[in-house]
Amino acid sequence: MSYTRRNFLRDSALISLTGGAASSSAAAYLADEQKHVTPACGVRIFFEGSWLFCNAEPDAPGMLAIARDMSTVPHIFPFGRWQKTCLGFDKSMPRLQPNPRNPMGVPYPYLITLPDFKPVKSNQTVDSIFSDAQSSAPFQYLANDDSNSPLRLDTTLPGVILISLPIPDRIRLAAFLTEAIITDNGKYLHSSQTKDYTNQGLATTHIFEYDNAKLLNFNAGSVSDSMYDNKLLLDYHFHTVPKAAMPCMDHGADMFNNLLSLHRKKDGSYLGNSEVCVTNYYPFDIKPGIDPKLLIDPSELDYDLSANNYCKSHPAKAAMNLSTTEDVYKVHPSYNLASCSGPGFGTGGQVLGN
Repeated sequence: MSYTRRNFLRDSALISLTGGAASSSAAAYLADEQKHVTPACGVRIFFEGSWLFCNAEPDAPGMLAIARDMSTVPHIFPFGRWQKTCLGFDKSMPRLQPNPRNPMGVPYPYLITLPDFKPVKSNQTVDSIFSDAQSSAPFQYLANDDSNSPLRLDTTLPGVILISLPIPDRIRLAAFLTEAIITDNGKYLHSSQTKDYTNQGLATTHIFEYDNAKLLNFNAGSVSDSMYDNKLLLDYHFHTVPKAAMPCMDHGADMFNNLLSLHRKKDGSYLGNSEVCVTNYYPFDIKPGIDPKLLIDPSELDYDLSANNYCKSHPAKAAMNLSTTEDVYKVHPSYNLASCSGPGFGTGGQVLGN
């Protein structure tokens, strides 16, 4: 059944009504060595699964978060204020559809605004946010700083979802694929100058933090969502998950390549996995990447610890990659494995416009 505007409006109203009772996850989130203390209130936007982060248009402030559906393995894109429901967030929340487009086929981004947000640093840029994130966690991004061979994004390709949002105070990472690595031919990836993260894995969750913000407005074309909380953290989520239950099945590398192929090189060709590549040797080995004393529910990371342990203890069944494996399906029929093990990443520089 298709998700209609009427469904969206109904669900948005329900979210607004129930948001105050939802879990606020008010405990602080700590990066490995970053000593920032999360304020009593603020907005955190969780992008879970395969998302690409980059600059907005040259004459537009802020940045973009981009997802892309796959024709071979269709996905859904649940969103809204975090709440742990009996159905689970991914099943119960409204879902983003691809953006409306202009006559040239370019999507109009959906818009997140934080009217009362005042950044900690007034001169913050997308590239400085990427650099800061990489200094304390294995954040992956394409530098795109070579003026002789710049990368540009082709958002006219099918399946693209664009979200415009303010530059955050910081980006934190969680839900790490401990056996996954990203490699390139030496031309694109930005390497940390301070730490070696080659054995840390890749993150499936990127948390954008906006200190002391109390109000979030989200406009998705003809419908809108508004959240306010002046006492606790407001956690707003965007997920990329497979449309059908897929126990013990990983296609995170495919989702990564799906986003990577939006990058057009100077000669007009698209960036491919022969130039930048993700390999995940054991997709069922995930660590949340949060301090366990802070009691953040792993479910907020689309991370089911019991399902994770089940697959690790049944490697033969996990290796079969069959969503119809009866005993796995009965135990975990909606198993998503940290938004299907899709790592996110950033692209620096100016990737849109001429």
